[in-house]
Amino acid sequence: RTELTHHQLMQRGHRGILEEIAGAAPEELVFTGGASHGAMWAQILADVHGVPVHVPVVKESTALGAAVCAGLGAGIYASLDDADRLVRFERTVEPDPAAVAAYDELYPQWLAAYERLLEVAVDGVVRPLWRAAGT
Repeated sequence: RTELTHHQLMQRGHRGILEEIAGAAPEELVFTGGASHGAMWAQILADVHGVPVHVPVVKESTALGAAVCAGLGAGIYASLDDADRLVRFERTVEPDPAAVAAYDELYPQWLAAYERLLEVAVDGVVRPLWRAAGT
């Protein structure tokens, strides 16, 4: 349990927000960017979210997406579905059931603590590390 961090449980909280907005839970994730080069974060994401995590060959998804859109605009691709063939995955990381259970057990405790910390910040007892624009 000691290796479970606030950041990992915060990821779980963010998923809950997205599920509430979308009205659905993800069945899988795609992990891109610099951190996807290593093995550790992909496994953590799979365990925190309890779903398989796909790691693409091309990790810089923003650059690939821009290139695909440029190709679509230039007529190289007929549709985004046509360009989808450019995305290849180098590996899929499956969640570890024991780790998923540990996150599931600790999440309600973390959420309660986080909500109390937010109250303290809103009351002005401490300064938040970040504020949204206009707040």
